[in-house]
Amino acid sequence: MKIRGIDISQYQGSAFNLQKAKAEGYNFVIIRIGGFVNNTFIKDKYFEDNYVNAVENNFDIGAYFYFNDSDIDNFYTDVIASTINTQLKNKQFSYPIFIDYESENCKHNSKVHNNYIITSILEKLENTGYCVGYYTYEYFAKTYLDEKSLSQRFIQWIARYSPSKPTVNYMIWQYGGETNYLNTNQVAGVTCDQNFSYVDFPSLIKAQGRNGFTSDYDINNDGLFKSKDIVSLMRHLANNETTDKTDINKDGTFNSKDLIALMKKLSEK
Repeated sequence: MKIRGIDISQYQGSAFNLQKAKAEGYNFVIIRIGGFVNNTFIKDKYFEDNYVNAVENNFDIGAYFYFNDSDIDNFYTDVIASTINTQLKNKQFSYPIFIDYESENCKHNSKVHNNYIITSILEKLENTGYCVGYYTYEYFAKTYLDEKSLSQRFIQWIARYSPSKPTVNYMIWQYGGETNYLNTNQVAGVTCDQNFSYVDFPSLIKAQGRNGFTSDYDINNDGLFKSKDIVSLMRHLANNETTDKTDINKDGTFNSKDLIALMKKLSEK
């Protein structure tokens, strides 16, 4: 699987022609929310416009925010998560929410500490219902992150402007921007970053009920697909209560096979 996509921000202007991008073969777009500099959030001035534009043109949508400070504390982590949650509210994203982590400020940190910063921020967002990951470029991942450990925990979006794929773990490869060895550097007549995704994120995210979607497996209707849904389904089974979600294996009946199917789905998350 290899799906073509782009990422855009205010630097591509206020009315990026996503209709033309779709015709050129691009199917997902990752839009910039903004970022954090000196403990202050700076919103991308076209984030809202880009989101509406992407929805209207039937793109699968992800989002990212940059972190340009050198450290965090518990309070700042809460502020970051709360701020991003506010920006994402009442929106749906079928691709992950990424932290853009490549700041010069963070090059003075140890690999362990950079991992700690990324993990602390992403776990806060993950716990509020988002599918999350990190973006950086290949050299940064190799030099300033414990990439092997981090990639086992989170989705990886890696930039390498080269004809060859990244040599670190990746699920999305940003293969070109202004420099592009595989394609023209323009999409819809505008210079922008281009990507290959190797994972069917929309299916996974929608099934899990993350990023603003409601999961078919969210039995207790709390907005998340977790072990509590197993308990809820067991109660429905014990009381012989059928709902529109209880037929997990879609065989037309509700019985213990559905409980087994739900347990399998949870193990696949």
